[in-house]
Amino acid sequence: MEVPELSCIAACIVDYRGYRVLCQSIIPGILSQSPETSAKYGSIDDGATINTDEEFGEIMKQVCEKMCLSQSKVLDAEGNTHEIWGAVDSKGIKGSDQRKYFLEALRLTPRDANYQGEEYSLCLLRPELVEQFQQLKNNDFIENEVEKRIKQKKDSESKEEQTEEEKKNRITIEELQEIVKMAPRYDFNPNAFTNINFAEGKEESEGKVTQLSEFLLEKQVPAAAKLLCNEESWSRIGSSIIEVLHRLGVNTRYLGRILNLITSPENKHVKLALERHAVARAAKHVLNYYIRETSDSYLAEGIAHLLNSLMDVPQEEVKESKKKRKRKNKKTKELKLIQAGSKKALEVTPQDLWKQIREKAESHFGIALPESFEMWECVGSLGLRLAYLREVCLQTGVELSPDIQMGQKIVPQHISGFNTKVKKLEWRSMESRWLLETGMKSLQDQNIEVGIDMLTQSAGIQTQVTGYFHNEVAGVYQRLAQIYTATGDYKQGLANQHKAIVILEKTLGQDHNVVGQCYTTFAYQYQALGKFKRAMKHLLHALQIFMVNNGELSPEAISVLISIGVMYRELGMHETAIGVLTHVMGMCLSLYGEKNLNVAECAQILATEYKLIKDFSTAKQWEQRALDIFKSLLPAEDKRLANSQQNLQMIEKLEAGITPQEERQSKGRMDKKSYLRQKLQARKAKAKLGIPEHQLHMTTGLFDIPASSSTREQIEEEKARQLMQELSKKNLKK
Repeated sequence: MEVPELSCIAACIVDYRGYRVLCQSIIPGILSQSPETSAKYGSIDDGATINTDEEFGEIMKQVCEKMCLSQSKVLDAEGNTHEIWGAVDSKGIKGSDQRKYFLEALRLTPRDANYQGEEYSLCLLRPELVEQFQQLKNNDFIENEVEKRIKQKKDSESKEEQTEEEKKNRITIEELQEIVKMAPRYDFNPNAFTNINFAEGKEESEGKVTQLSEFLLEKQVPAAAKLLCNEESWSRIGSSIIEVLHRLGVNTRYLGRILNLITSPENKHVKLALERHAVARAAKHVLNYYIRETSDSYLAEGIAHLLNSLMDVPQEEVKESKKKRKRKNKKTKELKLIQAGSKKALEVTPQDLWKQIREKAESHFGIALPESFEMWECVGSLGLRLAYLREVCLQTGVELSPDIQMGQKIVPQHISGFNTKVKKLEWRSMESRWLLETGMKSLQDQNIEVGIDMLTQSAGIQTQVTGYFHNEVAGVYQRLAQIYTATGDYKQGLANQHKAIVILEKTLGQDHNVVGQCYTTFAYQYQALGKFKRAMKHLLHALQIFMVNNGELSPEAISVLISIGVMYRELGMHETAIGVLTHVMGMCLSLYGEKNLNVAECAQILATEYKLIKDFSTAKQWEQRALDIFKSLLPAEDKRLANSQQNLQMIEKLEAGITPQEERQSKGRMDKKSYLRQKLQARKAKAKLGIPEHQLHMTTGLFDIPASSSTREQIEEEKARQLMQELSKKNLKK
């Protein structure tokens, strides 16, 4: 926040084995408990005693002004009034190094008025929501003020007295700057809807927070649902759904409300992804309880049992003989002396586990799940079950061995270990960000060398701040790869794209959706170079990542399979391409339904494939199907509709035996009068535009080709035929 004289300690949140630990560095002198290092600002006993200090008050005032927080007049246990900035339970401590430290910065945003009660005491609003609310109110105020001033000028001044500049621009730049400064500021009280006793202003503070919470529920939640259902934005979002919600200021507890707004069958994949993520979060709370209550000696066995119960994998019953049973009883008696502790995770049944997950999903997100796990739509296939298992493992930190197969019973040997989840602030270099933005502007102005140089400097500075393995560094390398590829320097483009993939695999994981998108771009770059083998390898790897993330039916998997089919077409393997694209058509129908633009585009690609193998009747059927969908969904002026009609006419002519060469030749055999008439009309029209005489033949669309002349394709076929005859003669002589 760049507040002078304010110091913060290093802090992060660590999730490990079902526990959440807040890790903080120690303030110098805090362990000595001297009066100099005691709390100077805030309260350490929930508002019973409140400390205030002028120096800390000035610092906290600057912090609260940047976070849009207001000052509070509160009462302590003795009834004394205190004026304090920020939340009462925040603490200002002066260390032995004479620095001023600010702790317990949890309530730098107000509480969510939509979730009231002691069980929701930690339900806070996000700072992005406060910022967007402030921007919306400012824009409304500026628009209203501008309209008001324009109306006043029209009423007070006559048209004759106005100058030309006043007629063109009713509001000058100076007046607009003045209006911006007049825009009201909306500050919120972080102590609203808490147990703190207010001296005054409680109703006003709670009213403002309620207004902000209503803005979240009425504006931002529908905006999030609309953004997620947008096909273009979904292709850029990938699997970072939560990042999109946070960017709009929406908390994850509103996932159930967003799901209720998604009713179209075309957005089935969005609904499945949101519901799977919400239920995985609910399962995390249930599984973490059992993991915490299970001792280390039973942990691996308990986690394997929990995952089997979670996926409803049937338990194999092994019949043992009497001798084996006796030996097993002896071993268990011996192990009881060694193993001691709770085995809570081994006692739960699949029915009880699913019941607890249903209750958590209902209470946390408002999602109603079916009574049986098998009836849940998000686990309707093996691919969707794998995606659900992956999501649960990511939430709990459980790491499984890669040799496990879907549907197979999980054993303790499959549990590789636990991964720690660390949440911390991401450091970003302002200089690196400025270089990145300036470089992108230079590229838009066609200053390619300057733009590349600035982007390279941005990557270097960001590496010095955060290290090499960081998402910001990978983002710069991705932009460099796109620029080099667009300029034709494929070698540098491939090198930068490979760097980005290595970084993202380290920071996000090898099976992250963003990594799959990078591999798709990598494949397209190799395809542009003509290296189809490597391109196919990367496309298949990206397809595997997308299917692990979202199951078999996902827009990402469909786009990759279409690219694979087109690549087979370029290689001349039309039958294989038709097989792949037919499978894609089935996926599109299952995902989007009959009437969808994606289905129409896939039908057009299939029509092109059948046209290439000269199966014109089948090509005509697919093109007609695409045209019917376009007519029902697109306006008459749309280019896609016109292109589909032209393609259908071309296929009908090919089916009738009329080749494009014959059609052009028939156009060349038109009568002399019509030919001269069109040429004269073209000359008159183009003379108005200043086109030279020798370029007129390029604009008339007519070609002076005799009917008996051979086309280029016929000449090439004739040469190939002669070459084959010569080779056959040589072979016969030998």
